[in-house]
Amino acid sequence: MKILASVLITFVYLVSFSSVGIAGQNVESKVGAFDFGGSLMSESELVGRIGEGFIYEYKVGEKVFSKSRTYYYKDEQIWVKVDLSHVLDENYERSVEAVTVTKKRLCNESYKPSNLIGPMITSNGIAVGDQPEKVIKVYGEPGRKIEIMTDS
Repeated sequence: MKILASVLITFVYLVSFSSVGIAGQNVESKVGAFDFGGSLMSESELVGRIGEGFIYEYKVGEKVFSKSRTYYYKDEQIWVKVDLSHVLDENYERSVEAVTVTKKRLCNESYKPSNLIGPMITSNGIAVGDQPEKVIKVYGEPGRKIEIMTDS
């Protein structure tokens, strides 16, 4: 019997696709207050709006190669991981480039946002925990399916 452990929704803004996907299909560009269809939110704006969060930095030598901030939304019982853009020049500020919303524990529950910025749902009303049938009805059949967990 297959079990859906948690629905993982990742929203990535790709400059080459913007709000239109491959073969003209529409892709999601908004989750909660994160709107990838317009100008991207800067890291300082993110911190100013919802706080520091749990910070993860991947370093190569002394240089920060990638960075993310993660928050726990208690009311929705979800974790929100915000991936920030790669910046090679320290004079430039990072911007939000991807948002992952999941029921999987990504950090300690003490890393709550200082301000809630709306429910973490897509512009089409899809939220973590929604049934696959609802997601398929809204977005269509996936291009590829993988099995994530089975009962033994």
